[in-house]
Amino acid sequence: MNTGERIKQARKQAKLSQGQLGKRVGISQQQIAQYENRVRNPKIETLKKIANALNVTPAEFLEDELFDATDFPDESDELSLMDKKLEEILNDEKNGMGIDMIKIYFDMLNKKGQLKAIEQVELLSRIPEYQKSNHSLARPAR
Repeated sequence: MNTGERIKQARKQAKLSQGQLGKRVGISQQQIAQYENRVRNPKIETLKKIANALNVTPAEFLEDELFDATDFPDESDELSLMDKKLEEILNDEKNGMGIDMIKIYFDMLNKKGQLKAIEQVELLSRIPEYQKSNHSLARPAR
C-alpha cells in the first residue's frame, strides 16, 4: 500500500471527507485528492500535519513502502529487489519520498536515538560489504 492509499485509509477511518481533512490541515480538498491519488506527494511538514489531524504518526503512512515482497527465492533475488526498491525510493522524481522517509523516522527519535542512528550509519559506512566502490570517508564538518 502506498502513502496516498494510507492517507485515504486513515481519513476514512476518521470518518472525514477530503474537504474536512483539508480544512484541518490548512490545505485544499484538491491537494488531499492529489496526495491520495498519487498525483503529488506531500512535503514532510504537510505529511506531519495530515498525520496529526488524523491522530496517527507520519510513519504509519510509510510502513511497507520499502518492500512489498516477503518471500525471496534466494539471496541474489532479495538483494536485487532491495537495490531496485532503494534506487526507486531515493531517485524517483515523482515520488520524492526517500529522504523524507528517512527524516520522518529520524524525527521520531529523541536526541539519544538520533545520535545512535547517526552512529549506526557511520559504522555501516565503514563495513566494506555496504560501501560503494568509489566512496570517501571524509567526515562532514560539525
